Amino acid sequence: MVMLWIGNLIAISIRVGEHIGARRVTRARQAAFLGFAFAMLLGIFFGTVIFFTRHEIVYMYTSDASTREAAGRLMSVLAVLVFCDACNNASGGIMNGLGLQRGAAMFQLVGYWGIGIPTAVVSVFFFTQQYPILWLWGSVALAMASSCTLQMIHLARHDWASSVEEAALRLRKDVETRVSTRQPSPNSELDTKSVVPPSSSSGTNKYDEIVTAAGERLLSF
Repeated sequence: MVMLWIGNLIAISIRVGEHIGARRVTRARQAAFLGFAFAMLLGIFFGTVIFFTRHEIVYMYTSDASTREAAGRLMSVLAVLVFCDACNNASGGIMNGLGLQRGAAMFQLVGYWGIGIPTAVVSVFFFTQQYPILWLWGSVALAMASSCTLQMIHLARHDWASSVEEAALRLRKDVETRVSTRQPSPNSELDTKSVVPPSSSSGTNKYDEIVTAAGERLLSF
């Protein structure tokens, strides 16, 4: 199941990043929405399967009544954790596609180390009367839910158009750096001398076309 979340994360990141790089903000939002909705459906499906088959799954591994009872309760928590994990990975994929990797890492740090782990530590020492493992795994689910919530709040307030401009700026700098350090080839279709900032605003569009063409050529290398 985990590989499904990771695969969906990568797919969301690629699709959102592709649309952002192509200046298609609306399409990027649609890709993000569909990816997150798909993650929710996956989480609901597998969480439901785990919840309603928890006793049968446990029975395959043990016939001890007390162990089956405790494991059955733990599987209920696992069903919630699966949903939180799927959504957390999807929100991280959207953040990566927008070029907000640092923000995604910070929200994961807050979710796990700021909320999840402290809750787990407190539960281990103060809620050990009955089924302490439930509190421990519940803290993991809380960490995932917290980081996902923080990321979604940030995405709702984020200016997606600014990510488009940042992506264009990074591409332009990368192209200029590579072209300036690359030895010109006699058969090269791209004249390195032509990739220079325009001296007037009238040349801006032509310059953007040159940089875009250079970027497409670089992606094919």
